[in-house]
Amino acid sequence: MEDRTLILINPAAGGGRGGRLLSPFESICHHRPLAAGGGIDVALTDPGGLVSQAREASHHYSRIIAVGGDGTASQIIRGIAESGGETAFGLLPLGTGNDLARMLGTFPPILPETKRGLAAALHSLMKGEVRRIDLLEMEGIAPFINYAGIGLDGAVLEGYLDFQKKNLYRSFRQVRGARFLFYALFLCRHLSYRLPPGLEIRVGRDERPILSGKTNPLKGVILNNIPYYAGGFVLHPDSDPTDGLFEITLIRGPLDIFRVLASRIHSFRRRSAGLRQIKTDRLTWSAPRGIPFQWDGERSPSPLPPSGTIKIAGQIPVLIPLDRK
Repeated sequence: MEDRTLILINPAAGGGRGGRLLSPFESICHHRPLAAGGGIDVALTDPGGLVSQAREASHHYSRIIAVGGDGTASQIIRGIAESGGETAFGLLPLGTGNDLARMLGTFPPILPETKRGLAAALHSLMKGEVRRIDLLEMEGIAPFINYAGIGLDGAVLEGYLDFQKKNLYRSFRQVRGARFLFYALFLCRHLSYRLPPGLEIRVGRDERPILSGKTNPLKGVILNNIPYYAGGFVLHPDSDPTDGLFEITLIRGPLDIFRVLASRIHSFRRRSAGLRQIKTDRLTWSAPRGIPFQWDGERSPSPLPPSGTIKIAGQIPVLIPLDRK
């Protein structure tokens, strides 16, 4: 594999800001000192085949840097993992939640649009270090890097993503805080949601049961590989994405939802300590049909399968910026 870098820009990221960055990045990348030894190429993401685009690029590039949000990062990481997982992944944030960027140290701030600002952000990333972090996998479905949600989380996301297609959303999407407000409205709309009876969840190699299939007092189950969730909420302040384990949070009712929401405020960050949380390297489930779920903020095209496993699938190299090591 050549020592080359590919920058993949999602033109729709940042409410369309990504499309304006192609020309500045192309100009910047003519300056060879930015590279860590090889050249830099720039391309737009393929909206219909980003996973396969990243998988193919992984055979030719030693680094792939995403310009976009968590959804863009998730698909590129999936492609890298499918190719063997040796290409280093970097992220310049231009999304809504930017949870992975928070963990990697590239957020805040949001990616600037000035040529000087872009060059500085790229230089810091290229001259930083490479670390390996855990990659999770829903067997037979997809690998993921941030988090997954079963139940309430999936139901809220379904409604929110459908709403994004409407003209009302498009009119206000550039307003600061509007996206979080809309998301909060869909959360309120689904506050009465409960997981249906019949869902069983077991953890660990010994498959210790944590949720009985007879009755389910829960609203949802969240699995975290990083401290952050859904745009900066801190479910697990001490989460270590390199330890071969992930965290499970059981959302039991409105008080737990409040604890999650309060964790975004720094002075209330430890409110998440009141949640029921479990650390493990493996989760298995059996479930009735129709339960919504999501991973890395992406809606699943189908409900939760009747049975399955989530486990640590290995590690992937990531770029840590120079000033955040």
